[in-house]
Amino acid sequence: MPTAHTYALPSVLPSHQRPSLPKLALSDLDQLWDLKLVHAPSTIHPWPAGFFARDMARAFAFIGEDDADEPEDGSDQKLSLAARFEYVFGRPFKSTTYQRSQRAWINSTQAQRDWMTDLPRSKETMWTVCRKKLDGWRKEMGHKQGQGKYAQDDDVESE
Repeated sequence: MPTAHTYALPSVLPSHQRPSLPKLALSDLDQLWDLKLVHAPSTIHPWPAGFFARDMARAFAFIGEDDADEPEDGSDQKLSLAARFEYVFGRPFKSTTYQRSQRAWINSTQAQRDWMTDLPRSKETMWTVCRKKLDGWRKEMGHKQGQGKYAQDDDVESE
């Protein structure tokens, strides 16, 4: 039985190209979920900077697992992980960064995932802020302590 925060992965996303979207109020951004999209903020920083935790939670469900390239409906239409990422997020695919974030999500507790899914949208509930509270994120980053380009600040990541 699916939990309250289990979302059906579309067998094929509505389109290969992300549609143009109207400007929506912060409180109306959940409407994008009907199109299997999340709000893509304007930012000069690389993904995932500027994305809200609740949208990341939904996006992980929309994108699915790495091996979900094969549509469930038996059609010949396949979308790669990169194509699904770019459709949902509206950003160039960052393989290493995405897979690190996805593993952190998967390796966190259901209670943590539910908490993040229910957060409102605010500066304090950005993915780059909230992920630090996930058990899965601490596991992902534990082996990298003090290493890399952004060792002092994991808010901005690079490939």
